[in-house]
Amino acid sequence: LVPSPIPTLERTRLTPIVAKEKEPGRWFYDFGHEVVGHTRIAVQGEAGHVMTVWHGEELDGPETVRHKMRANCDYEDRITLSGRNYTVECDASRAFRDIEIIDAPNPPELWVDARHYPLDDAKVALDSSDPQLNAIWKICVEGIRWGCQSVMTDCPTREKGQYTGDTY
Repeated sequence: LVPSPIPTLERTRLTPIVAKEKEPGRWFYDFGHEVVGHTRIAVQGEAGHVMTVWHGEELDGPETVRHKMRANCDYEDRITLSGRNYTVECDASRAFRDIEIIDAPNPPELWVDARHYPLDDAKVALDSSDPQLNAIWKICVEGIRWGCQSVMTDCPTREKGQYTGDTY
Protein backbone atom coordinates (compact mmCIF):
# COMPACT_ATOMS: atom_id res chain seq x y z
CA LEU A 1 0.00 0.00 0.00
CA VAL A 2 1.14 3.51 -0.77
CA PRO A 3 -0.33 6.86 0.23
CA SER A 4 -2.68 8.36 -2.34
CA PRO A 5 -1.13 11.20 -4.33
CA ILE A 6 -4.60 12.77 -4.57
CA PRO A 7 -5.60 15.00 -1.66
CA THR A 8 -8.75 14.14 0.25
CA LEU A 9 -11.87 16.23 -0.28
CA GLU A 10 -12.19 19.44 1.69
CA ARG A 11 -15.20 19.69 3.96
CA THR A 12 -16.61 23.11 4.72
CA ARG A 13 -19.67 24.33 6.60
CA LEU A 14 -21.50 26.65 4.22
CA THR A 15 -24.37 28.92 5.16
CA PRO A 16 -26.69 30.51 2.62
CA ILE A 17 -26.16 34.10 1.48
CA VAL A 18 -29.96 34.54 1.44
CA ALA A 19 -32.29 33.17 4.12
CA LYS A 20 -35.78 34.57 3.73
CA GLU A 21 -39.15 33.65 5.17
CA LYS A 22 -41.51 33.97 2.19
CA GLU A 23 -44.61 33.44 4.30
CA PRO A 24 -45.17 31.86 7.72
CA GLY A 25 -43.39 28.50 7.78
CA ARG A 26 -42.04 28.77 4.22
CA TRP A 27 -38.33 29.55 3.90
CA PHE A 28 -36.10 30.18 0.87
CA TYR A 29 -32.30 29.83 0.95
CA ASP A 30 -29.76 30.73 -1.74
CA PHE A 31 -26.09 29.77 -1.51
CA GLY A 32 -25.11 32.01 -4.43
CA HIS A 33 -23.48 29.18 -6.41
CA GLU A 34 -23.62 25.43 -6.90
CA VAL A 35 -22.64 23.41 -3.84
CA VAL A 36 -22.30 19.69 -3.19
CA GLY A 37 -22.84 18.23 0.24
CA HIS A 38 -25.21 17.16 2.99
CA THR A 39 -27.89 19.57 4.19
CA ARG A 40 -28.39 20.00 7.92
CA ILE A 41 -31.47 21.65 9.43
CA ALA A 42 -31.76 22.46 13.14
CA VAL A 43 -35.48 22.78 13.97
CA GLN A 44 -37.90 21.90 16.73
CA GLY A 45 -41.54 20.99 16.30
CA GLU A 46 -44.28 18.77 17.65
CA ALA A 47 -43.86 15.03 17.26
CA GLY A 48 -45.37 13.93 13.96
CA HIS A 49 -45.16 17.37 12.29
CA VAL A 50 -44.12 16.96 8.64
CA MET A 51 -42.14 19.56 6.74
CA THR A 52 -41.01 19.42 3.12
CA VAL A 53 -37.51 20.29 1.89
CA TRP A 54 -36.76 21.04 -1.76
CA HIS A 55 -33.23 21.30 -3.19
CA GLY A 56 -32.63 22.64 -6.70
CA GLU A 57 -30.31 24.25 -9.19
CA GLU A 58 -33.06 26.33 -10.82
CA LEU A 59 -36.13 28.25 -9.77
CA ASP A 60 -39.70 27.66 -10.98
CA GLY A 61 -40.57 31.25 -10.08
CA PRO A 62 -39.33 33.95 -7.74
CA GLU A 63 -37.80 32.19 -4.73
CA THR A 64 -39.54 28.91 -5.62
CA VAL A 65 -37.14 25.98 -5.95
CA ARG A 66 -37.49 23.61 -8.91
CA HIS A 67 -36.88 20.29 -7.14
CA LYS A 68 -37.62 18.09 -10.17
CA MET A 69 -34.20 18.31 -11.74
CA ARG A 70 -33.42 18.10 -15.45
CA ALA A 71 -31.16 15.13 -14.62
CA ASN A 72 -34.31 13.14 -13.64
CA CYS A 73 -33.69 13.46 -9.90
CA ASP A 74 -36.46 14.68 -7.62
CA TYR A 75 -34.87 16.49 -4.69
CA GLU A 76 -37.91 16.53 -2.43
CA ASP A 77 -37.73 15.25 1.15
CA ARG A 78 -40.53 14.93 3.66
CA ILE A 79 -39.23 15.07 7.22
CA THR A 80 -41.29 13.96 10.21
CA LEU A 81 -40.20 15.67 13.41
CA SER A 82 -39.84 13.80 16.70
CA GLY A 83 -40.78 16.63 19.06
CA ARG A 84 -37.21 17.08 20.27
CA ASN A 85 -34.81 19.82 19.30
CA TYR A 86 -32.40 18.13 16.96
CA THR A 87 -30.60 18.48 13.66
CA VAL A 88 -32.15 16.85 10.61
CA GLU A 89 -29.65 15.44 8.14
CA CYS A 90 -30.83 15.01 4.58
CA ASP A 91 -29.92 11.45 3.64
CA ALA A 92 -27.87 11.97 0.49
CA SER A 93 -25.15 14.22 -0.81
CA ARG A 94 -26.73 16.58 -3.30
CA ALA A 95 -25.67 19.17 -5.83
CA PHE A 96 -27.79 22.32 -5.68
CA ARG A 97 -27.83 26.09 -5.29
CA ASP A 98 -31.15 26.76 -3.54
CA ILE A 99 -33.28 25.16 -0.81
CA GLU A 100 -36.90 25.74 0.11
CA ILE A 101 -38.50 24.52 3.33
CA ILE A 102 -42.27 24.26 3.52
CA ASP A 103 -44.26 23.99 6.77
CA ALA A 104 -41.36 24.69 9.13
CA PRO A 105 -42.88 24.91 12.63
CA ASN A 106 -40.20 27.38 13.80
CA PRO A 107 -37.44 29.35 12.06
CA PRO A 108 -34.92 26.67 11.04
CA GLU A 109 -31.17 27.01 11.15
CA LEU A 110 -29.79 25.63 7.90
CA TRP A 111 -26.30 24.85 6.65
CA VAL A 112 -24.54 22.44 4.31
CA ASP A 113 -21.57 20.25 5.11
CA ALA A 114 -20.07 20.87 1.68
CA ARG A 115 -17.34 18.78 0.17
CA HIS A 116 -15.18 19.55 -2.84
CA TYR A 117 -11.79 19.02 -4.36
CA PRO A 118 -9.12 21.19 -2.69
CA LEU A 119 -7.96 23.49 -5.47
CA ASP A 120 -5.19 25.97 -4.81
CA ASP A 121 -6.83 29.16 -6.09
CA ALA A 122 -3.41 30.73 -6.76
CA LYS A 123 -2.65 27.94 -9.24
CA VAL A 124 -5.92 28.24 -11.16
CA ALA A 125 -5.86 31.99 -11.66
CA LEU A 126 -6.57 33.80 -14.91
CA ASP A 127 -6.37 37.55 -15.27
CA SER A 128 -7.83 38.78 -18.52
CA SER A 129 -9.16 42.14 -19.66
CA ASP A 130 -12.18 40.30 -21.13
CA PRO A 131 -14.95 39.99 -18.47
CA GLN A 132 -16.70 37.25 -20.45
CA LEU A 133 -13.52 35.15 -20.62
CA ASN A 134 -13.01 35.65 -16.86
CA ALA A 135 -16.59 34.49 -16.21
CA ILE A 136 -16.12 31.39 -18.41
CA TRP A 137 -12.87 30.61 -16.60
CA LYS A 138 -14.59 30.89 -13.21
CA ILE A 139 -17.35 28.48 -14.31
CA CYS A 140 -14.70 25.98 -15.45
CA VAL A 141 -12.76 26.20 -12.18
CA GLU A 142 -15.94 25.79 -10.10
CA GLY A 143 -16.97 22.85 -12.31
CA ILE A 144 -13.72 21.08 -11.39
CA ARG A 145 -13.97 22.06 -7.72
CA TRP A 146 -17.54 20.78 -7.25
CA GLY A 147 -17.51 18.04 -9.91
CA CYS A 148 -14.65 16.11 -8.32
CA GLN A 149 -16.21 14.03 -5.55
CA SER A 150 -13.58 11.38 -4.75
CA VAL A 151 -13.69 10.73 -8.51
CA MET A 152 -14.36 13.08 -11.38
CA THR A 153 -18.02 13.23 -12.37
CA ASP A 154 -19.57 15.10 -15.25
CA CYS A 155 -22.59 16.00 -13.13
CA PRO A 156 -22.66 15.73 -9.31
CA THR A 157 -26.45 16.08 -9.49
CA ARG A 158 -27.05 12.83 -11.34
CA GLU A 159 -23.85 10.91 -10.72
CA LYS A 160 -23.15 10.02 -7.12
CA GLY A 161 -20.04 8.05 -8.02
CA GLN A 162 -18.00 6.96 -10.97
CA TYR A 163 -19.34 4.36 -13.38
CA THR A 164 -17.33 1.22 -14.10
CA GLY A 165 -17.24 2.18 -17.77
CA ASP A 166 -15.68 5.53 -16.90
CA THR A 167 -12.80 3.89 -15.07
CA TYR A 168 -12.26 1.36 -17.84
